[in-house]
Amino acid sequence: MPIPEARRLWTLGASTGIASDPVNLQAMTREINVYMQTDGASTASVEMVTSRTSTGPWVTLGSSQSLSTGAVVVAGFTGPYLWVTPRLIAINSTANQVFVELLGD
Repeated sequence: MPIPEARRLWTLGASTGIASDPVNLQAMTREINVYMQTDGASTASVEMVTSRTSTGPWVTLGSSQSLSTGAVVVAGFTGPYLWVTPRLIAINSTANQVFVELLGD
């Protein structure tokens, strides 16, 4: 079984915007898959973004994903990319959470 060369899990929900801990994929991976999942009470809109530096400016990869309660969306992207992180665009309550997991090879 292959082992991912890059793996990161973000838990979002306290506030909208860019996650505070982007991952640097330089020289690590070319293909990435991202799993986005809402918890049992949340609906949300999430997108993946990339930048040349860890502080931005950020540009959207693909399009934003709208997730209903308890939904899972998988998105794949072909790089190479430098810095990548999720952006939480909207969530129905800051008490709820969205899980975003990146796997790269």
